Amino acid sequence: MQSYGFSPHCFVEALIPAYYYRVNGAAKTAVCKRYLSKFMTLPTQERRELDDTEGHWLDRNSVVPKILDLIRTGGVEPAGLTLLDVGCAVGRDIEEFNSCGLVASGLEINPKYVSTGLLQNPNLRIHEGDMANLPSPFVEGSFDLLTCFNTLFYGDTAAVLPRLISCVRPAGLVVVTIDEKILRQDTNTIIHQLEVRELLSSLQDVDLLHQSYGEREDKEPWPHRHHFYTVVLRRNE
Repeated sequence: MQSYGFSPHCFVEALIPAYYYRVNGAAKTAVCKRYLSKFMTLPTQERRELDDTEGHWLDRNSVVPKILDLIRTGGVEPAGLTLLDVGCAVGRDIEEFNSCGLVASGLEINPKYVSTGLLQNPNLRIHEGDMANLPSPFVEGSFDLLTCFNTLFYGDTAAVLPRLISCVRPAGLVVVTIDEKILRQDTNTIIHQLEVRELLSSLQDVDLLHQSYGEREDKEPWPHRHHFYTVVLRRNE
């Protein structure tokens, strides 16, 4: 699959370092080491804009009802099952999944979000880690279900998605959004592009149960539109 490059002004590459540069000071985390040099090439005002919009997606409406409907559409009743939410932020969806009878855990790369979530609810199961390098608790076949919404575009989707699929047990479901294109509207620049159909056809040992197209707009850190697919995959037994 073709690998697409990003400019230094791409928010996908710049956004995570903005968090880590401020939260960790010297920015010693592996993620920040990977991206800090590009972030620091941004103009001062642009870096400040990124810093000021850290939590803009935390105010979005819950996706949990939609995810539960998709899981049931796949022929699975979610109550009592284990679930991993990748990119869980402060864990609001984890709380909602738990209230619906699931046993939910989360993976979050931003240590500030992890600490905030655990401060708000010490009973949450949130692990700090990178979806590109899953920490040891998430071994193959650890969960019945896995969700990852509005997150995969931060990494190499083609490399990360098979790893996430491996986290669910045989016959387990993976419910994700995959961005096909992200368009920065103020400059009319494509800052992310991926052939989703090609990616899905390359996956092994999974059945595609659902695929639907959608679009959404974000105003921060710059006006941009996501063109994405919501996908449900079942790992083969």
